[in-house]
Amino acid sequence: MKRDPERVARGLVARRPRDGVVYVQDPLVDAVSLRFSAVAACGSETPLLLAIIAAFSASEGVRKDTGIISWVRWPNAVTIEGRVVASSSAAVTRTAQGSWAQLDFRVNLLPTAKAGATSLYDELGVEVDSGILLEKILESLSWLHFGWSNGMHAQMLRRVVSMTETIGTKVLVRGRGAKAAGSVVDIDALGRLTVQLAEGGTKKLEAPDELLDS
Repeated sequence: MKRDPERVARGLVARRPRDGVVYVQDPLVDAVSLRFSAVAACGSETPLLLAIIAAFSASEGVRKDTGIISWVRWPNAVTIEGRVVASSSAAVTRTAQGSWAQLDFRVNLLPTAKAGATSLYDELGVEVDSGILLEKILESLSWLHFGWSNGMHAQMLRRVVSMTETIGTKVLVRGRGAKAAGSVVDIDALGRLTVQLAEGGTKKLEAPDELLDS
């Protein structure tokens, strides 16, 4: 289902979409999941930050559709009681006409054999309407995109951080040739995880492989 972000972006530029409009690309329900992509105008946001925003939108969509409280796990997963129910990724294309983000989503609808995962069926005991779920996720994404496009960066980021389970956890990160202990305290405007090191100072993490343990 993966689409070439540049091709998608050029197609949208040709149609001259308005800022704030989110376009959905090819929703697909396979044997166990709902998968789809959304494309929206963006500014200087990093793919890391956009993936977190997408994961938050999926989490909000799940809550609005089912009532289940879920959490964001940095950098791009949605969890229910510690098990992954959805994930996201992001790619950015920058052109002379503007910048566009392609956000890819996957939500587990039916039981999966993947370790550490769950599904909405596992949590509810019944199947959900994938069309309604898609609508709720896009509503949340549109709301976040509107706020971000109108300068509400701090407010939007605080909302995402408040629902991120990684915040407040004790972790081990890659130090200078050794492991360094610390606590996760924040997510910055680039989407990086901020860790307060036990030895003093902070470290910014940009990829999950920098997080060695928790």
